[in-house]
Amino acid sequence: MDESTTTISSQLSSQQSQEKGKGILIEPVKPVNNQIRFDEETALNLQAEFDEEERLAREKAEKEEEANIALIETWDDIQAKIDDDH
Repeated sequence: MDESTTTISSQLSSQQSQEKGKGILIEPVKPVNNQIRFDEETALNLQAEFDEEERLAREKAEKEEEANIALIETWDDIQAKIDDDH
């Protein structure tokens, strides 16, 4: 090894040892257990709300269908009476 290589490598080595521990430590963000629990509760509440809205919409559709069937039956009865009169 020549003198210039030794000087450069010793300078790099001393520079690295001086900088050791001075870097920025970046830790991954980990949610706290309370946050996870809160998120799970929020998800369950939202799912319950969604299920309730879906159930109500289904019931409303069934009632509308029943009302339409009753109306059609009434019209059919009236049409039958009109046909009998002619």
